Amino acid sequence: MSTSKPIRLDVVNDGLLKVPPGAWLDHHRAKNWAAVVDIDGTAPGGFSRRFLPYGRGPVFYLIESVALFDVIEFAGDAVTYAGKLRPSRVFAVVVVKTADFIEVELFEDGAAAVLASKAKRSSKGDFLKALGAERAHHEARAAEVAREMAEIEKGEKS
Repeated sequence: MSTSKPIRLDVVNDGLLKVPPGAWLDHHRAKNWAAVVDIDGTAPGGFSRRFLPYGRGPVFYLIESVALFDVIEFAGDAVTYAGKLRPSRVFAVVVVKTADFIEVELFEDGAAAVLASKAKRSSKGDFLKALGAERAHHEARAAEVAREMAEIEKGEKS
């Protein structure tokens, strides 16, 4: 079951500019990564992982290959002074994807996220909701462009 309402993460040129809370450890001994996951009983930790490329500058990860209803595992592995690994995991299901943002639902564990993802993929209602959100985003952008065009035509903007 989802632990929260969907959160919006900004995207520019397929680069993720924000990550969910708790999904990034800002420490010199931390190893952060993200991957699209699915359950696989033969893989380490029980999940197959397709790792997302790191971004540079303000971009955390490149998400060109991420699709609607994919499960993303965000991870930060901290190593203590004694050498002990302290993993931090956030599992998210992509419920809306546009060129400017993605919306994700967070889950407490990977299995719950994968089950929710599979249910959403087969749900006509969830698919229509995702398409509706994308449509609303494009309509708002189209209205903004029309407003700018009208200002230019009136000579108010150069």
